Amino acid sequence: MFWLSIKTRRHLWELSLAFAVIFFIWILQSDLLTQLSLHHLFCNMPLTFIIIWASIYTTSITPLNSNDVKIRSVINIILYQAISGSVSGAIVGAVFAALYASVLPVFLISYPLIGWIAGYFPLRKIQHASFYCILLVLFGTILAEFITACQLALLGRAEVFSCFVQIAVPEAVLNALLAPFIFIPLKAWYDFGLEREVIVNP
Repeated sequence: MFWLSIKTRRHLWELSLAFAVIFFIWILQSDLLTQLSLHHLFCNMPLTFIIIWASIYTTSITPLNSNDVKIRSVINIILYQAISGSVSGAIVGAVFAALYASVLPVFLISYPLIGWIAGYFPLRKIQHASFYCILLVLFGTILAEFITACQLALLGRAEVFSCFVQIAVPEAVLNALLAPFIFIPLKAWYDFGLEREVIVNP
């Protein structure tokens, strides 16, 4: 790999580390967290990680300013906002969905989609982000479970909506409690990467 630039090698290393973390979380969820239940309810670490990742590694598209809002049509603004989700969040969601595909193939839509949508709410530059990540994971989990329930209903399992609240809300609360413990180290990792980039490319 000596022919690759320092920046390319760094990005490859970060990508490899990210996939290692994803695989570790999947193993942890499958082998350990599924054994720990609270009244037969479980936290969903992969989903929490997807939402947190997407809120930190958001899109590079420049947000609209007040002048842009004035000169653009409503449809143009909606389309612009729609494409400003987190690409990396969708990829992380797709990787988790692929890992679950052989065991529980019901996340193929919800995980990538919630990864994209969570990118609409960047937390990396705001104050008290470790608090706001709790709210983001809370509502993000409910939305993800709703998407999954709709998918199951289309497959003929409409009864899932009868127990949706009993399952989705407690899971969302457990995920929200877990959120700061994922957000803080992941944000530190992101800041460390920025500092290294500044040092390498002053």
